Amino acid sequence: MGRDSGRRRQLRYIGKLLREMDAEPIQAALGAVEGDKSAAAAHHRMLESLCEALLSGDDQRLGALLDEHPQADRQHLRQLIRNGIREREGSRPPRYRRELFRYLRDLLAAP
Repeated sequence: MGRDSGRRRQLRYIGKLLREMDAEPIQAALGAVEGDKSAAAAHHRMLESLCEALLSGDDQRLGALLDEHPQADRQHLRQLIRNGIREREGSRPPRYRRELFRYLRDLLAAP
């Protein structure tokens, strides 16, 4: 008898159980997980787009954001945008851009 005979026997048993099992619930659960991943990726892209628009000086998007989220700290948000623009012009590391992204992520996640 080989070293892995018990493992092979277990794998055959698991294969038999899986063949007898209804695969629909498993496929539905996997589809939900994939859907969650794609929704999270789309949300991340939307945040990136918003962040870039704000750093490019899109006052219309800023106004719409502040209208949709009156709880936003306007002064802090404008300061992050100003610092991010200066940072970009000075070719410095994107510290304030990351802070702006995190602030927007937290703001849009709040109810």
